[in-house]
Amino acid sequence: MLNLRRGVVGVVAVLLVGAAGCSSPPQTETPAVVGGLERSSTPCPSGQELREERHDDATSIKSRGCVGPGSEHNYRRQGHWEFFHPNGQKSGEGSYVDGNPAGFAGRTGILIDGREGAWVFWYENGQKSGEETYRDGEPEGLTTDWHENGQKSAEWTARDGEREGLFTTWHENGQKSRETTYLNGTETSVTEWDESGTQTSR
Repeated sequence: MLNLRRGVVGVVAVLLVGAAGCSSPPQTETPAVVGGLERSSTPCPSGQELREERHDDATSIKSRGCVGPGSEHNYRRQGHWEFFHPNGQKSGEGSYVDGNPAGFAGRTGILIDGREGAWVFWYENGQKSGEETYRDGEPEGLTTDWHENGQKSAEWTARDGEREGLFTTWHENGQKSRETTYLNGTETSVTEWDESGTQTSR
């Protein structure tokens, strides 16, 4: 009787192990691709969905953020977005309100349309390249840029999307390069210096 019980237990154990070995791995849903952006499972605010765009290598993430209906019920970039260089280093970060994906991209290659509030940008080596502030997709307030070596490259102020007041640029060695004064977006005066600090125009 004892041998019979042992035999039954052994058969049951084999059946359980066999069933476990034949079980299928969990199935993961392939992300849908909409407008070049992959749908991710990470939740966004109600009514919005997370999207990820990848670099040409198809593995490293290029951008990530939420999309949702805009004021005209078209899908637009909404809320916080992050952007990355191919090496994984963050290239930009900021928020959108009704950002049109088909809109104009600036010198960073990152969509400008719909930018709102503070934006920060970085070079591929991790050095900060710029800080900007936007209102309704237009520059507003102070903008500061840096050379890749960490030296400040430019600083200026915008009002209602137009340059206003002093616009200053610097050479990579830290010497002032140019000072331009603006009034309502119109240039009114310019002074320039070479890399040695010698004034070349006024």
